[in-house]
Amino acid sequence: MNYDDFYCEPSESDLAIQELKEHLKNEVKSEIINELEQLKKENAELQDIKKNKSKLENEYKEKIRQLELEYKEKERTLYKRPLKELVEIIQEEYYYVCQENLEKEKCDKCNEKRQLELTDCYGRKHYVDCICNGTYKSKFIVKEKYIGNIPEISKKDDKLHMWLDFRYEKCCNKEDYYASSIHFDKGDLIYNFDDLISKNEEDILDRLKKGFYFSCYTFSKKEEAQKLADYLNKEIEKLEEK
Repeated sequence: MNYDDFYCEPSESDLAIQELKEHLKNEVKSEIINELEQLKKENAELQDIKKNKSKLENEYKEKIRQLELEYKEKERTLYKRPLKELVEIIQEEYYYVCQENLEKEKCDKCNEKRQLELTDCYGRKHYVDCICNGTYKSKFIVKEKYIGNIPEISKKDDKLHMWLDFRYEKCCNKEDYYASSIHFDKGDLIYNFDDLISKNEEDILDRLKKGFYFSCYTFSKKEEAQKLADYLNKEIEKLEEK
């Protein structure tokens, strides 16, 4: 009997241990494989995050650069704005509303000088003005006025201020021409009649009743000035009817 053969035969316990080893080996292998797969997945996600992070950082830097450029451009624009606003309001011709003094129509009772010849009881002749020798106010009309000299331009609080004089003739060739200057800026101009009347109607009607002038309102457009003239003429008719 060969005892070596007997002892080489694996016992049931040996087989069980062997099976247990194989089972554990497979489980560990499977677990390692799963963990590796999970790590690969997480690593891929981290790579995406890393790429996105880099992209977001680049986008952020680009946005900062754009904002800095916009800020500098706005800063330059703000610096130039007062001059631009000043240039915008300088135009050759402006408009205002007024009434003209017109001569009354001559009657047939006076001489060429619009005088009446009277003789007193001593036969002496006297001359007195006829009632037609006078003027009356026209309806409100639109007239032009022009920028004359601009003797001074100054800058204060990031705003340009201009002093000028208006003249009522397009050309003035007098060498000794002089007129006192007034302060003038964008706020002095009227661009829209509706805006003017909505904010100043009470004051305008009060000025009309007191016979004040309206040349203080300077219009940039003739058609808007004409709207004020039409409005005032209608209001005068209402006052005359009372």
